[in-house]
Amino acid sequence: GFSINAYGQLPFSDGFESGNFTSGDWTITGNAQVSNQSPSQGNYCAQGPGTYKIEKSFSNLNENIITVEYAMKASQTGSNCCNFNLADENGNYSAVVFFRHTGNIEAKDGPTGSTSIAIMSYSADTWYNMKIVLNFTNNTYDVYINNVLKADNFGFFEPSYGTPQDFSWQSGETWGTGWVDCVNIFAGFVGIDNEIANTENISIYPNPFINILNIKGDNISSCSIYSLKGNLVKTISFTNINTQIDISNLPSGMYLLNLMDENGNLLKSEKVIKE
Repeated sequence: GFSINAYGQLPFSDGFESGNFTSGDWTITGNAQVSNQSPSQGNYCAQGPGTYKIEKSFSNLNENIITVEYAMKASQTGSNCCNFNLADENGNYSAVVFFRHTGNIEAKDGPTGSTSIAIMSYSADTWYNMKIVLNFTNNTYDVYINNVLKADNFGFFEPSYGTPQDFSWQSGETWGTGWVDCVNIFAGFVGIDNEIANTENISIYPNPFINILNIKGDNISSCSIYSLKGNLVKTISFTNINTQIDISNLPSGMYLLNLMDENGNLLKSEKVIKE
């Protein structure tokens, strides 16, 4: 189960283990319900068949950074049945992340009317651990999925964003079902360092670099390189623990380098700059 903190204050956690929405002081619209149908953890989760909205309101959240964690799954890949939004006191949105009918998890990067960017595909009836880190100084947000950074420095949906107030999970479509579980909202950045295996013996250098990166470490099997938009631009398999990678074919800029072991577990995630 999850402990419930004082309403309207951070940190806030809810795993719906009370069996209802009352303990978390949620505002409910539409078909949302607490369900014991295949939760991510514990005995219960929130379920939204068709149109629904579960909303948690806060006041006076004058934080520079807020981290939102939750587990989410969709019944199918053919409907927008799992949407996360964070609104300010005037109803403007910052982060917009949703499981779209294209079969992709997508996020809005930039102002109203911007194109949604696919950050990864998803499978029906599969739980995904989501982490959204919002920076209210720069009006940007990052999206981690299953502890891997998928969207980096995406711009807020509304450029004139005020104080964060309403956190919501919702769908406006009449078909498909979305599930939400393990909601945690914190002040500050809650990183993935504690969730990743020992990284002291892994080195990535030089940084910045021109064309060649040196990588040294234990148990490294492959690396994936992502653009700032969260798009996978290159995957490299390693044959030994000390290697060089040539990425001279990529344009100058910042990239995210994820190092994985042979089982696909994330060992180290680091931003690198190509000059």
